Amino acid sequence: PEVRKRFLEMLREMGAPLPADIENTTENFTKSAPPVQEDLQGKISHLKSVFDSSLDNLSRDSKMLKQKQKQLSKMKTFDDLVLFMQQSGLSNQEIKVAMEANEMGNSEAVQRILSEAVARSFNKSSMEREEQIIDQI
Repeated sequence: PEVRKRFLEMLREMGAPLPADIENTTENFTKSAPPVQEDLQGKISHLKSVFDSSLDNLSRDSKMLKQKQKQLSKMKTFDDLVLFMQQSGLSNQEIKVAMEANEMGNSEAVQRILSEAVARSFNKSSMEREEQIIDQI
């Protein structure tokens, strides 16, 4: 649009006759066109607010992970572990399978079950936040 406007202005300066429909179109176009700088400032401002929101979410996630780590380090009994697992989103079936795998010495299975549960819990909250961010954009 800017190039077209400059080109038409150059033709006018040279004295070239322009058809009426082109003349009217350019006048209407230049009146209704928003300034590019204002549009970019609006986009930058919006993206900054989305970035700030994402940063807040990451900070909240970091605090949550530190709290979980603190809870794990304070565990003394088996019941504490089971309660933590339930609060972390593991079903009773998953806890049972993890405990049986642990009794059999299959630490890889225990690690897989716990990792999947943590990922599922984390992904759920992350996905909800991502959806909120996408809605903002």
